[in-house]
Amino acid sequence: SVSNLTIKNGNLALNNAAGQYGTQANIAVETGCSVSLENVTVTAIGAVLYPRGDAASVTVKDCIITTTGAYAIATNAATAGNYNVVISVTGSTLTTGNSTVLVNVPCTLTIEDSTINGAFHSVIARGGNVTIKDSTLDNHIDAATWNSLKDYFASRNWSSGNTVCLAALTIGNKHPSSYQYPTHCTLVNTTITVGEGQRTVHIYGNATEELGAYLTYDAASSIGTVDVGGGYISINGVVQGT
Repeated sequence: SVSNLTIKNGNLALNNAAGQYGTQANIAVETGCSVSLENVTVTAIGAVLYPRGDAASVTVKDCIITTTGAYAIATNAATAGNYNVVISVTGSTLTTGNSTVLVNVPCTLTIEDSTINGAFHSVIARGGNVTIKDSTLDNHIDAATWNSLKDYFASRNWSSGNTVCLAALTIGNKHPSSYQYPTHCTLVNTTITVGEGQRTVHIYGNATEELGAYLTYDAASSIGTVDVGGGYISINGVVQGT
């Protein structure tokens, strides 16, 4: 059956301490279902929203979401049955002490007129079509963590979940067999801020053009220096590596 849930104009306290990660999130959105949060202040212990499956959708509008969990919004790449979700964030502020928004499946993610605050990543785009417009990504990793992990993946593949290269915005995939789909990320009038010496953007592509990592950003965006890895990468239409 298809189910649609809308929560509006209030406060929502989510205390599922077990739901630290996406697969045990406080609000799971299954195939064909939708959840909309409108003008809601959310405080949570675990991950907040977890959509999976065809046409599963999440809409966050004019909300403040703060959680101590790993994610405010996350997908899961365990099976192809989790693919093809649609996520929209508008006019909202999302904050975690970890990785705030993670998509790692073929999907559509749109963030507009919002602030995404993270402490490992603001946004991880490991698959799908991601558009971030008129927004700010703010990511400040504590100095000790940054110094110990900043080069961790220089000689390692990325793993699951948010076990990927540290940056405010991490795009693409570094793994020879998993997550074999393209990532297209577009930034419009978007600003990325990080701690001193930390990465604003890191991009790494799968091996081939059809599965590669693509970044497009406009002149109104302020994103610092893009840290370019290996694989097939295109930035503003220019191929960076193969």
